Amino acid sequence: MANQQRDEDDDEMQNTYQVRFVTDLPPQYKIAEVPISVPGKLGRYGLSEIVNHLLALDPPKPFDFVVDDEFVRSSVEQFISSHGLSGESILVLRYVIAMPKPDLKETKDMTDWISSVDASHSECVFSASYDGSIKAIDRHGDLIASQSVHKMPIKAMAVALDPVTDLLSLVSVSKDMTVRMSVFNPTERSITNTHVGKGHTGSVDTVAIAPTVALVCTGSWDRSVKIWTSVSEDRKDSDTSARKKRKIEVKEMPCVAELLGHSQQVSAVCWPYTATLYTGSWDHTIRIWDVDTKTTVNTLTGNKIVTALSYNHVAGLLASGHEDRAVRIWDPRGKDTQVVKLALVSHSSWVSAVKWAPSSPHMLASASYDGTVKLWDIRSKIPLHTLESHEDKVLCLDWQGASRLWSGGSDSKLLLHELDASSLALQV
Repeated sequence: MANQQRDEDDDEMQNTYQVRFVTDLPPQYKIAEVPISVPGKLGRYGLSEIVNHLLALDPPKPFDFVVDDEFVRSSVEQFISSHGLSGESILVLRYVIAMPKPDLKETKDMTDWISSVDASHSECVFSASYDGSIKAIDRHGDLIASQSVHKMPIKAMAVALDPVTDLLSLVSVSKDMTVRMSVFNPTERSITNTHVGKGHTGSVDTVAIAPTVALVCTGSWDRSVKIWTSVSEDRKDSDTSARKKRKIEVKEMPCVAELLGHSQQVSAVCWPYTATLYTGSWDHTIRIWDVDTKTTVNTLTGNKIVTALSYNHVAGLLASGHEDRAVRIWDPRGKDTQVVKLALVSHSSWVSAVKWAPSSPHMLASASYDGTVKLWDIRSKIPLHTLESHEDKVLCLDWQGASRLWSGGSDSKLLLHELDASSLALQV
């Protein structure tokens, strides 16, 4: 009886706070935007129960709550206290549909470690492996074409539609110190190496194709960044030869520029705009280059090795992966080049890849040597989900549209996780 009385007294002494629920979701998810009192101990799950009750949803839907572009990941009381807010003011909670954990849809066993995957094409996915081969796979994971392109492990690959041939160009780089361009012909179900670029004196570990597809950028252990032309008058003839099954002579890919400035190996390149190039290095810096003048216009300085880069066209933000287990978010438009906008730390080992979700200002995926892929919404420092389907290091990942996430690694497996399309459609 005494214990019951004590519990009732505790309930009466519990702090309550005024909150207002607002949303940008469709009308069926809107409630009256009037202040209500809630117990301070409530977190996201308790708040979600209130919204579900007010909406009379059956079955219920999970919600997340955002205050000033930050997810609420503690109790209401702790959030107010940690952010220096007044407990007397009304806390405005913007609610959104919570993202369910992605489902594992496909598992494809490959012949060797998968170093790179490109899923930018809607109908097929390309993977590059340590055995020097490139493979084309359809949306369901079935093999379309396979070709040995390099004599040593491929470290990275990029894919773009060639405006000359109207076919997909596959640009790969390798420990053999070369960059090679190949053409994928879906009718012939073939991958044909057409061009090779030589000039680096160390392993070439990263590659990006310019938005115009006319140029290719590579970064190497020799500390240099090289720009190659991918435009050639003979490419259309080479494609015709491929269709007629004649032997293809591999042409030279000319190097048109060399960008020097990094003091250690170049480990990441990103080319979001024709005139702007980003490069990351083991020297702890990210350099921003003016492609026309071939000069560094800004340097983002950190204190850890840069392993990966990805640019968000919607938000104008740059994501970087690092060997200290962190994903860092930069605003390259700002004047302060020393301060990171946000650091996301959850991996337990080297971050090998980062990739923004298409058309989303918030969603990001990261891969790590810890064997996991993590899905982030940068409005929270806690990952939305951790995917543990790989059996060893995850080396690469890429999005195919907004809902399909491919990844590959040293377990020689190519995996496809799929996000819930209905929840994605309601993301705001």
